[in-house]
Order: sequence, then C-alpha cells, then structure tokens
Amino acid sequence: MKQRKIKRIIRSKKELDDIYSDIISQIENGAEIELNLYTDEKRRTDLQNNSLHKWFTETADILNASGLTIQIILSKAVAREWDKDSVKKLIFQSVYQHMTEKTSTAKADTKELTKVIEVLQGHFAQKFGVALTDFPSQERMSMDQFMSEMNNEFGVRV
Repeated sequence: MKQRKIKRIIRSKKELDDIYSDIISQIENGAEIELNLYTDEKRRTDLQNNSLHKWFTETADILNASGLTIQIILSKAVAREWDKDSVKKLIFQSVYQHMTEKTSTAKADTKELTKVIEVLQGHFAQKFGVALTDFPSQERMSMDQFMSEMNNEFGVRV
C-alpha cells in the first residue's frame, strides 16, 4: 500500500473540522491512518497581538509628541518620526531578543511581553523623561473597540 505523508498545522476549530472530515473520508475508503500529534508552544492570542500593536502605536505617538526622533533615540543618521513598525523593529524586537534570546515575538507569552515593556518604560523614563503606556489590558482593548464602533456607527466620539 502506498503511503502519503501529510503535514497540517491546525490553528482553528474549522481547520480541525476539515481535517476530521478528511480523515473520516479516508477511513471510509479503506485507508489506515497513523496520526502523530505535536503541540507548539502557546502562541499569543489575537487580542494579545492587537494589544501589542496598539502599544507600538501609542509609543510612537508619545515619542513623536516628545520630539524624540529615531535619530535622537538610536543615533541614526536620518531624523524621522516613529510609527508602529519602527517601534516594533527598532526598539521592541531588539530588547525582546536580548532579554529572551528568542528571535521572534510570534510565540511570546504575555509575561515576556509585559516584562519587555516594563524594561522599556524604565529606560525611557530614566534616559529621556518620557512615560510610556502599560501593555494594553483586555478591558482597555475592549473599551477602545467599543469607542471606535460608536464613532463609526453613530459618529459619536466617546
């Protein structure tokens, strides 16, 4: 009997349901199935990811309002303002990698993210006199989403 090796990564219930249906179909057609399951480290949730990106945006806004360009903070040759991506790439990821010895934040847990933000808050307060925001909580993210929906739906600024 010919063997096929299929590797599938499951990230949602729908993907699991699709695989389940495929397995049932294969068994009904006489196939023998061997499953090897591996779990990946816990990844951050979509809400945690959105919170992190919100923090990048807030940090960029704070640094720009304080007149602290990329040139001033990182001694780069070109003065330019911060945005979410530059905060992520030039500040957050380098500190995260140094503190955790991990090359990607994709599998970071909330404790690691919070610790990095605390270190950055202390650094910016001490060196530049700038107060960065805390890691956005679930409650704060929910409230921000609610306020955005009210503004979009009714033109009401809450």
